[in-house]
Amino acid sequence: MTRGRSIILVGMPGAGKSTVGKALAKALDADFLDTDDLMRAEMGMDLPEFIAANGGEAFRALEDRVLARLELDGQVVATGGSVVYGHAAMENLRQQGSIVYLKVAIPEILARVEREPRGIAMVSADTLEGELMARAGLYEAAADLTVECDGLDVEDVIGDIWGRL
Repeated sequence: MTRGRSIILVGMPGAGKSTVGKALAKALDADFLDTDDLMRAEMGMDLPEFIAANGGEAFRALEDRVLARLELDGQVVATGGSVVYGHAAMENLRQQGSIVYLKVAIPEILARVEREPRGIAMVSADTLEGELMARAGLYEAAADLTVECDGLDVEDVIGDIWGRL
């Protein structure tokens, strides 16, 4: 992959951003960056701990600040699921790369999150399903490319991204 434009993966928690991102970076011979790792380093703790201590609004504000100053150079980036709430972060990411929405049906996301629990910064709803439905429109609006991931394996998703970017 040539230096310059990055590929930024967005989507629901459990959509496979990290899994696809690592495989895509390897296929493109590019560096992989998971913004969840950046956030853990910035916070000095995991997301659930930070939210319990400081609240979801504080997390989203910190995420927006950290990702608004992020400098990319041809990486494949997996973002946290709440990144689309950060206007400055999204504008910065959009200027540096192509935004790819990994779209997975809500029932599948719910099943994945149940199998592998993770911290989710709730913003728009009181239930996980409500939050996921609220975010879907934000991901669609932010995306340069939407990949319908249902029924696809990682290689199929990578092929779809590769073929359309």
